[in-house]
Amino acid sequence: MNIRIGENYRIESDHYNYILKKRHVSDPNHRFSGGIAKETWKDAGFYPSLDSLVRALIEQEIKGVDTVNLLDVVRVINEVAAFQVTKIKGVSNDEAC
Repeated sequence: MNIRIGENYRIESDHYNYILKKRHVSDPNHRFSGGIAKETWKDAGFYPSLDSLVRALIEQEIKGVDTVNLLDVVRVINEVAAFQVTKIKGVSNDEAC
């Protein structure tokens, strides 16, 4: 399995875990980069179920947002959850074809 979730995350799996990976782009101005930005995917977590992975992803997104109040937190949760459900349903429909 290899499911891309937005621009910055993807889900992979092995026989034992679901693996959340986060995209990292190197700084092209770094002295060792040669002026080229390099994209890499680093492990962000290992989860026994998709449910626990989705919960962790929502939590990471909430922690990454500067919130002013509780309504902002609820809005972020709803946006991330709706996007993930849409993406997972899209993958399920693609596999059915």
